[in-house]
Amino acid sequence: MISDQDLRSRAMRVLANELGDVEAERFIFLVKADDFDYTEWQDTLWDNLTLEDIYRRALEYERKRGTGVGEFAGGCTIGEAQQVAAC
Repeated sequence: MISDQDLRSRAMRVLANELGDVEAERFIFLVKADDFDYTEWQDTLWDNLTLEDIYRRALEYERKRGTGVGEFAGGCTIGEAQQVAAC
């Protein structure tokens, strides 16, 4: 496990790389200012999506990042991913 300081630093780098410095700071402000419950948000994040939808989105995200198709998913099919998720 990494230290709290390392976690904050790494997370801010990720946010800044994805959103830019200004939007990353804005995001932090919004999360802190709002009565934001991360656990509740995660519970409802995927409510209207099937496993196939999530899998397809993950593959599309992987393609856009250029990491190579199959690296994220381990090369499995949607049916194989559903079997793993059922475990």
